[in-house]
Amino acid sequence: RSVPSGVCDAGGRVQIVNVDNFFATTSITAHGLGHSLGALHDGEDPATPCKADDKYIMSSIKPIFYLGKKHTPNHWRFSRCSVEAFKRSLVTKTCLNDKFEHDQSIQNTMNEVLRLKPGERYNPNEQCVIMNGIGSKYTG
Repeated sequence: RSVPSGVCDAGGRVQIVNVDNFFATTSITAHGLGHSLGALHDGEDPATPCKADDKYIMSSIKPIFYLGKKHTPNHWRFSRCSVEAFKRSLVTKTCLNDKFEHDQSIQNTMNEVLRLKPGERYNPNEQCVIMNGIGSKYTG
């Protein structure tokens, strides 16, 4: 059973995600963020009203991403149980309003990353290579 470490808690955990498949990486990262924000796995107490088989982000059943496989949009959404857990957890947190002290190089890097919209960082051919390997290309 995963126990959320909680944002703003001293001694909290950090998750580092390194997965070759970009789309799996985003799902795994969102799942870890869900734990940090106070959610447990769907189907586990107190999130029992939300079933793991519905395969929302906080399901313990991980999606498999294959070309041509039909996906449920739930893989990219938090269940109502997760959203309620976030609300319960964040209502007591004040650190999210704290000013973050950092050096200008970090701000410059973040500005560059945030300047690009999803789909702009990699052109269609690069996205095909990420999903399907070297030699694949966009044909649409």
